[in-house]
Amino acid sequence: MAGIAGSWPDIAGSWPEEPIDDELLTSLIKVNVEGTTKVTQAVLPGMVMRKKGAIVNIGSGAAIVIPSDPFYAVYAATKP
Repeated sequence: MAGIAGSWPDIAGSWPEEPIDDELLTSLIKVNVEGTTKVTQAVLPGMVMRKKGAIVNIGSGAAIVIPSDPFYAVYAATKP
């Protein structure tokens, strides 16, 4: 399984001085954290049964690229 999904709203990077609102934060967590967890839970039993498989989750370098932007910092923190 390769976990590469992520949430990327249209407003990314357009408001570097404004805080992240609760709705955006909830959306990022729901897609990036809960989504990864649920997909992993779905495929893991089959891998254990077959005694074979791999889980590869792709994170983000967003916090390194633009560490002072609130969106990129929060986005990177929610990536596995």
